[in-house]
Amino acid sequence: MTDFAALEDGVYAAPQLTAEEIKAARAMGVTTIVSNRVDGEEPGAPAAAQVQGWAEAEGLRFHHIPVVPGQITADNVKQMARALDETGDDGKLLVFCKTGGRSAVLWALARAAQGHQEPEALVAAAGQAGFDIRPLTDMLRGAKAQGLDGL
Repeated sequence: MTDFAALEDGVYAAPQLTAEEIKAARAMGVTTIVSNRVDGEEPGAPAAAQVQGWAEAEGLRFHHIPVVPGQITADNVKQMARALDETGDDGKLLVFCKTGGRSAVLWALARAAQGHQEPEALVAAAGQAGFDIRPLTDMLRGAKAQGLDGL
């Protein structure tokens, strides 16, 4: 089983998920799966529709927010913020991509734009989860200053 990296209470990042890992996620209380993989980005990786089927078979919500590596868009950030909001305080969210890094960056940008945490706290939380996003601190500050409506 994959060790899901905690970004904040109830929000986890992971590399590519398997059907078995989705079952394990449900067992630990995850209610929402978010895929940041672009279909076809890696030979042999399951398509979003297949992962969605695995998630829905476990009774989980599924969001596909494909992010091209190095090209996160304002729309990606807004979609991630909505997925976080929809999960709410009663559920847990597991977001994944090839390594988990893209997902950690997208989570941090969404949380910064929502004004939930200071950029430095987001960088620290990502670091504790194993993702070094320090080079993006200024981008997080910009997202916080603009807010979701300004993106």
